[in-house]
Amino acid sequence: MPKHLTTRNNSYYFRRMYPADVQRIAGQRELKRKLRASKLREAELEAALINQEFERTVQLARGQEGADHGVAIVLATRFLQSKGLISSTGQLTFPALDPRKPEHDTIEKQLAVIGEWEAKYEATYDQLALAVQVENTAAVNPQTAAFDQLIGKASLRSDYSLKDAAEFYVRENRLKHGRTPDAQKKSEAEQRRRLDLFAGWLGGGNVELGYRKPFKSIDRATAQRFKAYLIEEKHWRVATRNKCLTYLNSAFNAAGDEFDIAGWSNPFRRLASDAQIDSQKRLSFTPLEYRDWWQSLLSYRNQNPQAALIGLMLLETGSRIIELTHLQIGDLRLEHAVPHLLVRNNPRRKLKGVIEHPVFPMRTKKQLEAYVSQLADKDEQSPLFPRYATANGNSTLSATLKKRFFATWGEDSGRNLTSYSARHAFKDRGRAAGVDLAVLDYLMGHKTKQSSVVAQGYGTGYSLSVLKEAAEKINTQEDWGYVDQLAY
Repeated sequence: MPKHLTTRNNSYYFRRMYPADVQRIAGQRELKRKLRASKLREAELEAALINQEFERTVQLARGQEGADHGVAIVLATRFLQSKGLISSTGQLTFPALDPRKPEHDTIEKQLAVIGEWEAKYEATYDQLALAVQVENTAAVNPQTAAFDQLIGKASLRSDYSLKDAAEFYVRENRLKHGRTPDAQKKSEAEQRRRLDLFAGWLGGGNVELGYRKPFKSIDRATAQRFKAYLIEEKHWRVATRNKCLTYLNSAFNAAGDEFDIAGWSNPFRRLASDAQIDSQKRLSFTPLEYRDWWQSLLSYRNQNPQAALIGLMLLETGSRIIELTHLQIGDLRLEHAVPHLLVRNNPRRKLKGVIEHPVFPMRTKKQLEAYVSQLADKDEQSPLFPRYATANGNSTLSATLKKRFFATWGEDSGRNLTSYSARHAFKDRGRAAGVDLAVLDYLMGHKTKQSSVVAQGYGTGYSLSVLKEAAEKINTQEDWGYVDQLAY
């Protein structure tokens, strides 16, 4: 992407600072322009044209001779072609002619305008042909080759590789989303990890070889074989597999639109459409498993106090791991009349699809207070759990608790229990306790129409006291789930 081309809110901008001696003459510090282009290729052309305007302004301000306008003409003509003002055959089109305007209200006036445009075009064509650098002029008319390159025909390659597609997708995705640097780094790492996996599979274990694969040669049969590889050899669960295939679908969509290859279709289209069967879903705790896990975490406090405390709080609040691991000291409201913690966005992590909400520690409140009293850094911006509050939003806690699961039940228990099982159990207990589903969704941070109603009533119709009362009902519920799982 050109140095002075930026993006904000899905729009492209050109922004370049004038030199100090030019600022006084130009009467402004910088040249800033919102571009009309909606695609990166068009934006690069438009930005390059504005940059020529910038250079001419600087030269004029310094009393220097103006630059050759040939390059500007090339850029302008390419931009007109990208907007459909010049056809692929070289014919000029004039969609801007409006017969309702006085200057265009007769055939004669319209023909006169077209004639003026054609005269200008013909007068500059020779200069245009000379200004364009033609890569290969052998056995072709130089002017024809120049024009083909000018309108973009000569620049269209047929040998795009998977590497070209991957790099374009990562760059384009970066421009579309205004993420924080840490969030962007994490997002790109996820994109590249899945692209590297596919490239490695294509190359028989050699990632670089796989990336050299011609983009247009990757067909539906190849995509289907890769999906089979994820199922039969990687043994990935449906959700993990679908996430990978969705990334590849997005990457191929973006690159395919950009490369504009005739007859091409996305091989990953609708490939990530499998429904996750019940036996593969992350299970909820039964009442007996819940009690066993609580006791296991209590006995784990001496080995890893932060992991044990977070695990207990997951059971009590139904929170996601990232909601608790990245809490800050300033999120604590333990001295409030209704003690609670506030789950919200902070510089260390951004929560997608999560509404800002309070959670209420019950039996863990005293443990939490004792833990906080021993922290050396109590600044409001400091992490509550520094061992797991990584800057990029990731956390190793899930793997740590998984090891504790194995220590509690063994690796061959036959139950697919994870940290997320605490969240499923919280939902089951809430239903069994008769808690209003809108309030239950709000306590769990679900961004739904129902939970939004609760959030809008926060402090009025749904006070902290009412929300805490619902949380207490959930945490005193001893039986839940299916009939064969009830604790008789």
